[in-house]
Amino acid sequence: MFLHSLIVAISFNPQSRYFHNSVHIKDKLFFLGGSNDNSPCLSDFFYLDLTLPFHKDIPPWYNLDFRKIPFCVSGAFSSFGGFDDSTIFLIGGNRSIRYHYYVSSFNTKTFVWSHVSIDQSNLLWQRNMQGVTNDKGEIYVYGGWTLDTNSSSNKLNILDTVNLKWMTGPNSQVGHFGHTATLLSNGIIVIIGGNVNDKCRLNKIWLYNTNKSDWSSMNTQGILLSNRIHHSAVLTKNDRIIVYGGIKDDTNATDPDLVVLDTKVLPFSWSAPKVNIINSPPLLYEHSANMIGDYMIVTFERGYTINTEILPHQFILKSN
Repeated sequence: MFLHSLIVAISFNPQSRYFHNSVHIKDKLFFLGGSNDNSPCLSDFFYLDLTLPFHKDIPPWYNLDFRKIPFCVSGAFSSFGGFDDSTIFLIGGNRSIRYHYYVSSFNTKTFVWSHVSIDQSNLLWQRNMQGVTNDKGEIYVYGGWTLDTNSSSNKLNILDTVNLKWMTGPNSQVGHFGHTATLLSNGIIVIIGGNVNDKCRLNKIWLYNTNKSDWSSMNTQGILLSNRIHHSAVLTKNDRIIVYGGIKDDTNATDPDLVVLDTKVLPFSWSAPKVNIINSPPLLYEHSANMIGDYMIVTFERGYTINTEILPHQFILKSN
């Protein structure tokens, strides 16, 4: 059973946005940059206080305008890392300043932004990458759109956030853009959807084994799904992946907006759980989603109505 409830920001009202980043560190959910109809990139930086009970009318937003990002940015990738996972690393994306430092960091203890000086001579500047952080502080950054070649990427780069160095992983067989990346408890990274060179549906997924450093593909079982792009994916405690929203390849597709991939069976299996539609959002894309305990928090987005519009709302979904 899933339950949707709408949260409307009142205390501090962030601008609507898409192609932003959200990073969960301890009791805060941080939000960085993005785009909207008024600006191709934003320098906004704020967080949601997860120590306070959520009220549907007054979410606990806190504005960090005194520590805003030193540049406007949209379509970057961001994750946590460092010695104690307390540092936010902001990587690539479209920026308002000259493309010089590929990585910037924010220390959530000292509240200080820094440009990270790492040899990036072997990297191509990209946007809309996806990735994960493992328990060693290594950020796996995969795919995206390469600005120099104007094409989707099949490259895997690994940022060691403890020793501050880049490592190069093996390329996948196909490029991905607008996909998601989810790290399972067994060290497998699951790549789902996006603009893919082989034009496959969601029923074919790509897997990267971080223990063996190799790629493989899997044809899933369960319900048949068309492909989608700019969706979200979060991992539940029992290694199920909740995929939500996105733009579907087939305009006539009847796929549910919310589907679940069970990774405890082989091959992995897709299903569409029953969802309480009360207060459910419209179909969203270019949003962010984070799993906080038993709750998936979906924040900001574009949504489908009669005309495409940007929605400022936040949604919560409870997973049982």
